[in-house]
Amino acid sequence: VGIIGMIGNGQISSIVSNNVDHLTFVKPTTLIKDLSDELRAKGCHIIALSLHEGGSGLSSTITDCVDVVFAAHTHQTENKLQSNVPIVQGSCNGKYISKVKLHLDLDGTVTVVERDNLNGEEIPEADDTGITKIINQYKTEYETLGSSVIANLGGSGNQSTTIPHMVTTAFADYAHENNIDFDYAITNNARSGLTSGEVTYSQLYKSLPFDNIVYIAECSGNDLSYQLGY
Repeated sequence: VGIIGMIGNGQISSIVSNNVDHLTFVKPTTLIKDLSDELRAKGCHIIALSLHEGGSGLSSTITDCVDVVFAAHTHQTENKLQSNVPIVQGSCNGKYISKVKLHLDLDGTVTVVERDNLNGEEIPEADDTGITKIINQYKTEYETLGSSVIANLGGSGNQSTTIPHMVTTAFADYAHENNIDFDYAITNNARSGLTSGEVTYSQLYKSLPFDNIVYIAECSGNDLSYQLGY
């Protein structure tokens, strides 16, 4: 089995820029055939693609070159066939574990035996002491930091209204304090809401898990209108 891992098309804006400034991104469709052919030439009979992109509307240029696609990014539960190629995605946050079983005939024909998304809570944990030690180490670190209280909210925060308003207000306040001239402050939705009362670091990070640079950019009205619509 040959495995190809790819960032999906148009995902550059989802990555912390200072981590990838030295990299060049190209469309998956320009690489997939060459990579698939290279793996098959090395003796791989089945090609699996792990793609950080939703499985809806994938180009046939991609599915024609592989035998199974494990999709991601859109946080959806997907389980379908496209040109007899199974495309699966297990939602998000470990809710489901995608499972695909393929059969390889002696003549090289690949057929789908099983494709499913299994409930993550019903799958027993692997009995691996090495992995358990690593997990427990990180648990200790994030539980200590995550439980620390960093704020107190007088009211709840909605992920698509209140919290983005709070963030853009923080942008604006910073600009005013530093005599920076601007017209609009824009951000995307939070990942989850916040309840009133004490807010821990882990709750805030779950709501705003971003590490992006805040930019001040000069743009046209059309560009601004596009971003507001997006």
